[in-house]
Amino acid sequence: MVKAFIINLKESTDRRSFMEAQLLLFPEVDYQFLDAINARELADEAISVLYDEKRALKVLNRPMVRGEIGVALSQLDAMKRITANHDYALIMEDDLLLSPYFSESLQKAIDYINQPQPSIVLFTPIPQYSVLDRIIVNELQRRCIYKIWRDASAAACYLINKSACQVILDEYPKVFNVIDNWGYFLAQRKIDIRAVVPHVVAFSKYGLHASTINLDNDRDSKVFTIQQHLSILQRIKIKLGNFIQYRIHQVRKSPDVWYNSFHVIQSNF
Repeated sequence: MVKAFIINLKESTDRRSFMEAQLLLFPEVDYQFLDAINARELADEAISVLYDEKRALKVLNRPMVRGEIGVALSQLDAMKRITANHDYALIMEDDLLLSPYFSESLQKAIDYINQPQPSIVLFTPIPQYSVLDRIIVNELQRRCIYKIWRDASAAACYLINKSACQVILDEYPKVFNVIDNWGYFLAQRKIDIRAVVPHVVAFSKYGLHASTINLDNDRDSKVFTIQQHLSILQRIKIKLGNFIQYRIHQVRKSPDVWYNSFHVIQSNF
């Protein structure tokens, strides 16, 4: 059995029922719903205690919106529970579609992550990965667990061990960064972060654009605008740096995964 914490707003009973129905097919998952923290309902005084806007501006080049703060606080709450009572556990959102191949990937991820080194395995789509180091899950389907590349995001479904939780909690006395900015921790080289490719968890009709905690069209437009304002020289420098790094680390693009115009990840199952 593996413990799973599913983050769900109390009023989102349809999402809760949807996840419960799916998880009947995965008896190895001992799941527990955690009430999501809706930061939109928090007073400004409470936000100032929980959120460091100056640090957010340094890391993200913009302030975080309430939805992002709520997601981060909710997942940090799950991590505190893992460090207190578990060697590892799943953290899941309530807008997922689980593939029939989820079980075998989960077992391989558990075999890998049950170690002292801070480690995370993502089950949702990632755009790129390195083929230098892999753990075979299903040879016939060419499914493996690979090291992620720096632009990977999405914290909708991942297995995390206690030591990785502690690294993240130590970094977040206050929220200052989107919780799925895995590149931030890759740069620090404190956590080994991998992903199952091809992915075995996708987003349901409730996911991404229908998010109940993290929907913010104004935020998405601002992120898009920041990206558009990069100079031609900056873009050339980024592309050249990426080309060199991709060759060194043998980076590959994931099949059936892409970004839309607002830099939100999309995928086929």
